[in-house]
Amino acid sequence: NGYTVIRRDRSTGIGGGVMCYISNRFFVCQLNLNTKNDQDFEILWILIRPCLLPRPLSVMIVAVFYCPPWYSVGKCRDLTNYIIECIDELSKKHSNPCLLIAGDFHSLDCTTFNKCLHLKQLVTSPTRGANILDKIFTNYNALFSTPFILAPLGRSDNCCIVLKPSCHQRIPVDRRIDFSS
Repeated sequence: NGYTVIRRDRSTGIGGGVMCYISNRFFVCQLNLNTKNDQDFEILWILIRPCLLPRPLSVMIVAVFYCPPWYSVGKCRDLTNYIIECIDELSKKHSNPCLLIAGDFHSLDCTTFNKCLHLKQLVTSPTRGANILDKIFTNYNALFSTPFILAPLGRSDNCCIVLKPSCHQRIPVDRRIDFSS
């Protein structure tokens, strides 16, 4: 309770898919991109609009995805190109978005989309054994605290990652002046 759940279940086989929990304090909607490769990958695109965003940001765009370990080099290259194309399309619709690309990267080489999109990887602690398989990239790293790692959920062997904003919510100050004295 208190969260919106957005999910995209795997269309073939048993189990799988991607899911994201987002606080109900934010306006949230799932983005349906009509690209040629939309059904080829386990990826979820979400637009988040908090009540307050630092200037000059307009929205937050979050991509949550899963790159299976059995993807070939060619399939990984297609996924990288797909992410770049989608971010390019979304950046044309929403000026100056804060991007968050999160997921289980397995063997996906992030160098290409990281170089093209000028992103910074935020996760620095292992998320599965001694490896960092689960990563979060952003183009506005100063807006976020260092993510912290929690134990895996259910039967998963991947840890959970919690990412919080680095800025604190403003508390309204009572600015009334008493003129009666």
